Amino acid sequence: MRFPGQEIYKDLADKEVRCKVEDKLLNLLQKTDRDQVNSIGKLWIYENHIVSRISWEFIIYCFPVSFAKNLQAVATRYLKSWAGLPRCANSSILYRKRENKGMQRKALTTHLKCMQVVKHHIVKYAVDPETQFIRSYGS
Repeated sequence: MRFPGQEIYKDLADKEVRCKVEDKLLNLLQKTDRDQVNSIGKLWIYENHIVSRISWEFIIYCFPVSFAKNLQAVATRYLKSWAGLPRCANSSILYRKRENKGMQRKALTTHLKCMQVVKHHIVKYAVDPETQFIRSYGS
């Protein structure tokens, strides 16, 4: 399924797009890290701004979960620094629910899966007959 804004390359690979998304995330994390905001503010910026900035790419491209795991590894490095956790700390502390003694941050792997569900929901209930035809043809 193709969406507006999706870049298609001559070899039909998404290598360049993956690099752009990775660079975008790294750029946002570095910009936030350099900012004069305290650590709690940086965690808030990650949760409410950075994750939402890469949501569009997660919706329009079919990235594998392994790609999101690589992005999450990069984000985890910054999150641990901002949360004051040692590098050797278990990273699940960042993503666990508060009831389970965690910080309840958005995991990029989970966010990718949610955005893929959103995409399929949008396509499934689209009013456009062409989109319905493509969906019925693809399944």
